[in-house]
Amino acid sequence: MMHKMGLHKEYVQAIKGGSKQIEIRLCDSKRKQIRRGDRIRFQSTASDKEQLDVTVTSLQVFKDFKSLYEAIPFKKMGCEGWSMEDMLEETYAIYSSEQEQLYGVLAIGIRYEGQDDRLEKIE
Repeated sequence: MMHKMGLHKEYVQAIKGGSKQIEIRLCDSKRKQIRRGDRIRFQSTASDKEQLDVTVTSLQVFKDFKSLYEAIPFKKMGCEGWSMEDMLEETYAIYSSEQEQLYGVLAIGIRYEGQDDRLEKIE
């Protein structure tokens, strides 16, 4: 199954460059449909609308972002050198603590192969 998600341009580039292998999302009803082996099409939220496809390699559910960040190296999320405070501050700029408590959070392992699913620009 193919899923579609928006993603900041710098993280699209980090996936393409191989420095981001984990995507973090709320474990809401849309994300609960994701299965290992599924594909995700990430589209840049920037005006250029770049996109790339990845394969889901793993799924891990956590009760909150802090638990997830304690379990997974920041480097795998494309955030090498960040502190826990940095991670949480950036996360809560996107998601509320109410959403976090309601849904829990999901670490999605991804693999970008960069051949047939090359980074493309939507015209």
